[in-house]
Amino acid sequence: MPKIDPQQKALLAASITKAIAYTENGGAPNIQNPTAGKSGEMKSIFQYTPNTWHAVAAKYLGDANTPLTPDAETTATVRRVGDWLDKGYNTSQIASMWNAGEGRPNAYKENWKGTNSYGVQYDTPKYASTVLKYAKQFYADNSTSAVANAAGSNTSPQPQNGTVETSTPSSTVSTPSAPVQSPSAASSPLALRGLATLPSLAIAGK
Repeated sequence: MPKIDPQQKALLAASITKAIAYTENGGAPNIQNPTAGKSGEMKSIFQYTPNTWHAVAAKYLGDANTPLTPDAETTATVRRVGDWLDKGYNTSQIASMWNAGEGRPNAYKENWKGTNSYGVQYDTPKYASTVLKYAKQFYADNSTSAVANAAGSNTSPQPQNGTVETSTPSSTVSTPSAPVQSPSAASSPLALRGLATLPSLAIAGK
């Protein structure tokens, strides 16, 4: 599978990461006071459990004991998503891995739903569909911004490798006719910075 262009990968990773944050929080997350989940998650934008956070922090930040802060978890998450993009996973698969576990990239096609041991209901197909809708909208917004900032460029980057999704599986929900509304860059709690060379997401107001 061909490698994704670095600029396109940055846009995709940012868009998918932001989409996961919005899906986990039912919309724009409360950066200053994230909600703790009901299945052992910490007060986290991306709903990390302690064990998962330590593993992710060790791999993507170099220190398992990195405190869970909005900047730290956002940076780690965008790197983790970028890693999965490099491995060829598409948006729906990444959403499935986030919701159902890294070993279930195709849970969105497998009717993976039910109630976990904490009594919390899960529905991975619905979750992945929501992430995909947000990601498509954020990617379109980010691509337009990147093009506007690129001198002499008048062509918007296009998705490759089915990542947002060019080869959309039949079970994947397509973009809704009414686009998902994303906040302006000034008000967005996960405002994007430096789209051409994006290393991470920036937290607005910090």
